[in-house]
Amino acid sequence: MTSNLPLEAALDEPTSDERLCIAIDLFRRLGPEFRTVGQSMDRQLELLLSSQSWRALQHFRQRHELRRQLRLLGSQVPEQQRGDPALASALAEGSKAEKAITLLMLSHAGVPHDTEMRAFDFSRPSLAERWEAGRSDMSHVLETLGSQRAALGEFTVHAFSGRDAMASA
Repeated sequence: MTSNLPLEAALDEPTSDERLCIAIDLFRRLGPEFRTVGQSMDRQLELLLSSQSWRALQHFRQRHELRRQLRLLGSQVPEQQRGDPALASALAEGSKAEKAITLLMLSHAGVPHDTEMRAFDFSRPSLAERWEAGRSDMSHVLETLGSQRAALGEFTVHAFSGRDAMASA
């Protein structure tokens, strides 16, 4: 439960190539109104876990931006000062900036037969219904994504929930 969306595995790996990362969040940030205690408890779990995912995502976006800014500042430092040990770690961190990261965040929107205890329902019919919904959603979002990729030096996030239109986050 320490990392509901372990982005570190994909985003900590240094690369100078353009990167497309697809993250699937099994819990939605935005959800329907609830009418029962059970629905409110289910919604509480969704909010807890989806908020964790979005905080982690925000951390990676901030880190990417700081590295980009360090690289920009480093380019302004005169060559004779670049060897200064006080600047070395900042310049090294700035050199880790990736060229472009596009992160596609697909949030599970639920399926018609989900119950209030869906986080604990691993029955074959429930899993088959969720699997098919996920396959359909992924196919749709990949068609929608097309060439909407991050530009050089950017970290772009496209959020998508079920059949909702994709939005940059």
